[in-house]
Formats: sequence, C-alpha cells, structure tokens
Amino acid sequence: MTKFLEILALLIILQEIISAETLDINVALAIMYLVLAVYKEIKNLCK
Repeated sequence: MTKFLEILALLIILQEIISAETLDINVALAIMYLVLAVYKEIKNLCK
C-alpha cells in the first residue's frame, strides 16, 4: 500500500510540473523517465 501512495505522490508532483508549463527539452525527458518508472512500478504491483 505504501508503494501505491508513493506512486500517487509522484503523479501529483508530475502534474504540478506539467501545469507549471516550464517545459524545456530536459524537463520533458525527465518527466518521460518518471512516467516510465511509475508505469513499471504499477505493473509490478499488479502482478
């Protein structure tokens, strides 16, 4: 359950970053890696 809350926190942070609209290419890449990491975590949870 704590893993799920960590993922939720990451997604909230992610949304704040995106809505701040400070997107240069480095930020966009960092967000992409974060999304991939979160996706993998969720996939592991569903096993």
